[in-house]
Amino acid sequence: MDKNIGTKNIDIIYFLNSFSLKTDFLYFDKLYYCESQLEQSLLVGESLSKGLDKTGNLFKKNIQEIEFLQKSGMLEPFKPIILETPEECFGLHSQENFRKLINTITDLDNERVYQLKNLTKSTDFLNSLENILLSSSKSADLNSIISSFVLNYKNQNCTPIICKNANLNQNADTQAIINLIIKKFPFIDDTVGWEKIIEFKADTDAKNKLNALKNWLTDISKNNYTVTEVEQKLNYFIDEYESLLKLHKLKVKYKKFDLILTATVGTIENLIKLNFTDIGKNLLTLKEEEINLKIEEKNLKGQEIAYISNIITHFDNDKSKLVKNCL
Repeated sequence: MDKNIGTKNIDIIYFLNSFSLKTDFLYFDKLYYCESQLEQSLLVGESLSKGLDKTGNLFKKNIQEIEFLQKSGMLEPFKPIILETPEECFGLHSQENFRKLINTITDLDNERVYQLKNLTKSTDFLNSLENILLSSSKSADLNSIISSFVLNYKNQNCTPIICKNANLNQNADTQAIINLIIKKFPFIDDTVGWEKIIEFKADTDAKNKLNALKNWLTDISKNNYTVTEVEQKLNYFIDEYESLLKLHKLKVKYKKFDLILTATVGTIENLIKLNFTDIGKNLLTLKEEEINLKIEEKNLKGQEIAYISNIITHFDNDKSKLVKNCL
């Protein structure tokens, strides 16, 4: 199975709260990041984080998460790709969007450096700090876009993860839909260990549901829907599936009770009669009906987005918070 590859850049805000990268890895298998962006965020993030949390535990937790992902090969620095021919160099750099992205990132970085130097002199400290954080977040988004731009140019299927919401009236391509889907995932806090995320993704049922979700987003991206229309459809399918699932589970609950009761009575009668063949039949019938109930669940309307519902149910039981890490 092809790996889901994304680009994600860590901004200053990441170091100021308990936001985790776990949510992104519920969809992606590997993320690339910009080293220079991380270095800039680290310098300011450490200072601000330790100002908010005198123990330094918050910053330490964030660093440990990054180091764990790097050692696991799940988080890798984006390395500039060597373009093999002059035609490739010209082809990439002549693209207007590429040049605009580079210029915008440069302007944002220069502006942020200036704001940081003058932060203590500002007459409105909180407003200046907010501008710095927003600039860092925007720069991270653009670095993710430009990294994926280059990787896709070299035929590596890659999706940028961005915090800012897409233009609601633009056509929803595959990348925009993936970002919409990720925003439907629950925020997984640090009470849920990484081993649980890895275990969940290794589950066969979760893999099948993720593949169904990917097929759905591929199909829907071909219909020229706007971002708003796709989000409306996504919300409808999630609500529809969860409503049907609740009804199905209620049906399963009562049907299983009836089956168990019937099988138990039959087993007792056959024990009295020493009819071991019918005992086996009763138990076999119970197992067959339970399998049929599972098959019925797989045929519920909205199975395409069952992975999202599965994540919410699974990790909500782990007491994770349904909060997103975006401003």
